[in-house]
Amino acid sequence: MAAKSYLDLKSEIWDTGRCSGCGACVAVCPADSICFNEGEMVIAPTSNGYCKQATDCVPCGACYSVCPRISDQPKETLGTFLRLVSAQAVFDIPHRQSGGAVTAILANALDEGLIDAVVTVTQDHWTLKPSSVVITKSDVLIQQAGSRYSWWVPLLAALKHAVV
Repeated sequence: MAAKSYLDLKSEIWDTGRCSGCGACVAVCPADSICFNEGEMVIAPTSNGYCKQATDCVPCGACYSVCPRISDQPKETLGTFLRLVSAQAVFDIPHRQSGGAVTAILANALDEGLIDAVVTVTQDHWTLKPSSVVITKSDVLIQQAGSRYSWWVPLLAALKHAVV
């Protein structure tokens, strides 16, 4: 059975309105043929038409296999867990919401060298337009703390810029 290409992803997910806009397909496309068009308020990527599988018969299917909307299998709400806890940051984080625990955990992980970077959402101070960004310094992460109330940001698209 041949690997599915972006054409399958387009017909099954993008064209049916099932795309979540996560940007995973953009991040994994080795040909850089999938992108989100700037300024469009559509929650689905587009292709420049050069899918290696569709045009050159090179087996790929990375975009299709990474899409979280492909599987119709119901997923557990929380998955496997040992216990649930409530947390709050012990140091001051400006603009924090809900205690700033996630920001504090990620900042500490950056400082301790446990992680190299954080992919998160930021916004332009003038237009308030949200965008995804890769942050490698804890002080920058703390400056970006706070909730962003936006309906869609292709968060995983920034991951490709961090890796490539």
